[in-house]
Amino acid sequence: MTKIKYLGHSCILLESEDGSVIIDPFLSGNPQTKVVPEDIKVDAVLVTHGHMDHVGDSIEIVKNNNCALIVIDELGKAFQSVDDSLNIVPLSIGGERSFSWGKVKMTVAFHGTDVEFVTPMKSAPPTGFIIEMGGKTLYHCGDTGVFNDMSLIGELNDIDVTALPIGGNFTMDIKDSVVAAKMIKSKKYMPIHFNTFDIISQNVDDWVDEMKKNNLDTVVLENEESYTI
Repeated sequence: MTKIKYLGHSCILLESEDGSVIIDPFLSGNPQTKVVPEDIKVDAVLVTHGHMDHVGDSIEIVKNNNCALIVIDELGKAFQSVDDSLNIVPLSIGGERSFSWGKVKMTVAFHGTDVEFVTPMKSAPPTGFIIEMGGKTLYHCGDTGVFNDMSLIGELNDIDVTALPIGGNFTMDIKDSVVAAKMIKSKKYMPIHFNTFDIISQNVDDWVDEMKKNNLDTVVLENEESYTI
């Protein structure tokens, strides 16, 4: 059994009896949550890519918890250039690592590559994560457009919940997220990366309606609301 807690934008806290992890911990400056970095107690921090609305408070949370920071290798090197005391666990596309609390596999995503927290700016590929914890599996797509290999990701993994960006402009929108969901064949889908800023504003009820038309099950979490799988 695993609990998913949504902290706005693309930030998800996963908790099971084996441990807890946070993905893309954009808390400070996030208008969708009142949670602060000091509130977060986790075994690992996972960051999908180098944009600041995903990197967020990663360094502070890692240092507060003396925990692992799981990122693609190039992004890990950027983090270490800022603070070489960080416990970086580097992966790359298709790579997988087991931990006491579960397992993480890194997937491809299609998005910008800038690493915004270092000067001069560096580059690192964007990613997604497949996380197994408490006997359940979450696929966090990261920031991405729809791509055909989502079918293969769905075929290779028994996914309970997929976190899909739906905001458009920087990622897939409602229409394309439905196409993605059909390929992934997850048991349920939850929307992320929408309504944080005006430029990614979407009516989530429209998304739910489109998913229902295609017999796709959804779970929409309000900010700081949880769902157990």
